[in-house]
Amino acid sequence: MTIKQWDLSSGALLRSFTGRDWVRTVVVSPDSKHLFSDGEGNTLKQWDIATGTLLRNISAHVDFVRTIVIAPRGQAVFSGSHDQTIKQWDIATGALLRTLSTGPERVRTVAISPDSKQLFSGSDSTIKFWDISTGALLRNLTDHTDLVRTVVVSPDGKNVFSGSHDQTIKQWDVATGALLHTFTGHTAWVRTVAVSPDGMYLFSGANDTTIKQWDILTGALLNSFVADTASVQTVVLSPDGTQLFSGGNDGIIKQWRR
Repeated sequence: MTIKQWDLSSGALLRSFTGRDWVRTVVVSPDSKHLFSDGEGNTLKQWDIATGTLLRNISAHVDFVRTIVIAPRGQAVFSGSHDQTIKQWDIATGALLRTLSTGPERVRTVAISPDSKQLFSGSDSTIKFWDISTGALLRNLTDHTDLVRTVVVSPDGKNVFSGSHDQTIKQWDVATGALLHTFTGHTAWVRTVAVSPDGMYLFSGANDTTIKQWDILTGALLNSFVADTASVQTVVLSPDGTQLFSGGNDGIIKQWRR
């Protein structure tokens, strides 16, 4: 029910942003002025980071908001929902700019290319590529055999990685939609994936309580360690790639050094 802001150097709690419902996803604008979160099930909240003030509470969807992402250039925010839509919002005004329909599939994860030209979504067992300027569906990839939980884009924008309940991570070519590699090794649902800033390494977390590090070029598993007592829900890397942060069902945020 709260979002907490921490000082990385000291570990001190700086601020708590308080809501009335579960918080599933949080993103920060590129200029670090605004924070966006879900709340009350179907709403999108916009916060002022400097003051902690709630700026907008948008009734965004008619079912749970499962994912939020901000375009790298900071002009728009996208929300994906169980109502089978992805919505594009103007950050400055909160206006709805576009609605993308995923048909019968619930949206669970969304990512955006570094040039802000393409959007990638994960639904039931599919990965969809979208043209942001037109809203056109470019590709519909169906190689996963179970729910797609997470989608991320490589720093150079050339590859997309998807993690699934089928216990695999798949690497896709953005230009062609070709499946380049399948990473296998987890023994339970893959919930989260992150790519190092240099684009060389992939990190994944799963319900098998482990975080795994992979060599993207060769597909080799480089490291695997137990990070949680139940399930690893999220992993993120620091901008310089030297630190890894994980959160899981044990209610603890852990900081790791590579």
